[in-house]
Amino acid sequence: MFQVYDKKSKKMVNVNDLDNVKLTGDNLHVELVMFPPEPSSTGKMLMVASSHGYEKIEAKYKGKPFTAMVCAGIAPNGKHPYIEVNEPRAKMVNGTLILDLPMNEPYPSSTGKANIVGSTGGFFNTNIEVNGKNVRINFLALQK
Repeated sequence: MFQVYDKKSKKMVNVNDLDNVKLTGDNLHVELVMFPPEPSSTGKMLMVASSHGYEKIEAKYKGKPFTAMVCAGIAPNGKHPYIEVNEPRAKMVNGTLILDLPMNEPYPSSTGKANIVGSTGGFFNTNIEVNGKNVRINFLALQK
């Protein structure tokens, strides 16, 4: 975990590197160090773990390289819309959020500029709690 300057909020924020991810069959295994809840750049969520935007993953899926973004947060009011598409598996061990995120057959993004190879389709509710609120994760993997 390290800190970067967020231009929108004009402050330092915590992020994780996606250097230690593993592609096992059709699942992307990710481990993110959790940090104390901090406001997202939009202010709609309190982030508890996040990658540093989209990062290139060393492994190839279906023979092609891909980039991925993963974040986890809690909604301050306990409510945040989310869509259940591909059901990820999530657990917390010693302050580390461990995720197994399902990959899928490539399909075109809405803009047609990339193919989506993994997605939760928005924020996905987990059974992990921080400060009495469920952690929601968002995952998106793209191939260009």
